[in-house]
Amino acid sequence: MLLSDPSDHFPEIKEKVEENGPCHAAVTQSRYLWDNNSIITYSYIDGNDIQQSKVDCTMEEWTWYTNIEFRKIECGGTIRISFAGLTGSWTYNGRECMGIPDNEATMNFDCIKSSTMTITPKERGVILHEFGHVLGLLHEHQSPKRPRILTFCEDATKQYYRDLYQWSDERVEEQVLRKYDESEVSSCSNIDFKSVMMSVEQYLIKLCADIVQHRYPIPYTINTQGIDIPRNHDLSDIDKAYIFLNYPRVVAHDKTPDWNIRKVLKVAGVGGRRRKDILNATCPDSIRDLFAQWNVEKRMPCATAQSPPRLVRFLRWVFRRHL
Repeated sequence: MLLSDPSDHFPEIKEKVEENGPCHAAVTQSRYLWDNNSIITYSYIDGNDIQQSKVDCTMEEWTWYTNIEFRKIECGGTIRISFAGLTGSWTYNGRECMGIPDNEATMNFDCIKSSTMTITPKERGVILHEFGHVLGLLHEHQSPKRPRILTFCEDATKQYYRDLYQWSDERVEEQVLRKYDESEVSSCSNIDFKSVMMSVEQYLIKLCADIVQHRYPIPYTINTQGIDIPRNHDLSDIDKAYIFLNYPRVVAHDKTPDWNIRKVLKVAGVGGRRRKDILNATCPDSIRDLFAQWNVEKRMPCATAQSPPRLVRFLRWVFRRHL
């Protein structure tokens, strides 16, 4: 999961961050993040009651791990949802939607069936994925850390998505092959193959649907590691932990009472002094800032050292005694 450069919050260490590269946590960009405790309104431009109900029920899961409220209103929401066919499933990322004209959709689902109340795994995954973008999350497969774990074969990748989705080489480059530069993200975890944001999907052209249903979004044939990466229809533990710490809850949600601050710190791998600081913080904004600072420090081990190693201190003592 990915977020953006948090050094803007900490000018005293910005110079060192620029020198060493920004930190990473589950892939996000901070300029897209909403203020903590925000109420984000949403409304529907079209769609029937069945389609709208599926979205209402599914996207709510993100709020179990955040201090964010999605509030449905009749019209004119900050998030304006359409179900236009053959236009893809897409959304603007985070606060980008605030710059879109009021009469335009900021999110679209063209894969949500209107004939049955049953939410399919595919529908669930798509709704969670797009609302992850609404909260500021980026594509996991474009993480700066991808080359260490997942290496795409460029020609095979372009051919695969050209055949499967009729994508141009330029679109494959933009949606799949391109990875975010370290300077573009503030927080990203080690690449999480289980993340709901790990997705290469296309719903624009519904050709050979039965065949596509059995394909992997990222098959072993297009990466040098020979890894099949399936569709993810649920939030991973890393998704939950990182979104929690970027929109901190002081008290766990009733739906997920075990997901408290201690658990998310453990899942995210936050330790040492920053863990203690976060546990002692009582203000959600302080938790977010401390988590961002931990991510910066994670990239600059020398900047967070409390004191020199024991051997170094001993050698200094010996040197001083012999002056």
